Amino acid sequence: TGCLQCHTYLGSGAGNLDRKPVVTADGSTIVYYTNKDGKAGRSNIWRMNADGTDLRRLSDVWGEYPAWSPDGDRIAFESYVGGTTEFGDPNYDVFVMNADGSGVANLTDDTGSDDGYPTWSPDGEWIAFYSDRATPEDFVPPEYDRERTSDSDIWVMRPDGSDLRNVTASLETLEQFPDWSRQGIV
Repeated sequence: TGCLQCHTYLGSGAGNLDRKPVVTADGSTIVYYTNKDGKAGRSNIWRMNADGTDLRRLSDVWGEYPAWSPDGDRIAFESYVGGTTEFGDPNYDVFVMNADGSGVANLTDDTGSDDGYPTWSPDGEWIAFYSDRATPEDFVPPEYDRERTSDSDIWVMRPDGSDLRNVTASLETLEQFPDWSRQGIV
């Protein structure tokens, strides 16, 4: 019923993009991203109670693909901010913030690479995400995927951005959109 509830409450009007609803482990709160009050094309992270009440914007920065920490205290998300364009750098980074929207921190500030789609380990000790930061300068895509311009791998890091590790490191496959098993294996 969680997905049905999300679809019911996220219908916020023509032209709005309400996406990627995620419910806290206790089922009380939903977080998602939407462009409902931002500039054209700009998305922010929002939250609401599971019954649709207490709707509020959490992030002032661009935000997509939110993920709750297992304890519900923090939210990881991807964003691109800073830089010289209206929306920021042309590359994504992984950010975290407290559940109330305070304490926004960029964990993967790596110019020139895309880091995104963060997901928390079941114990809250790691955040997995995809990144193309390890793409060699002389990267040649595999024959079966000639349009590829970079290589994405799955990386993990601590929730403060430390202990960064590439856990897939394959130039033959494009690894993206990580998830964790209940045993904590990405």
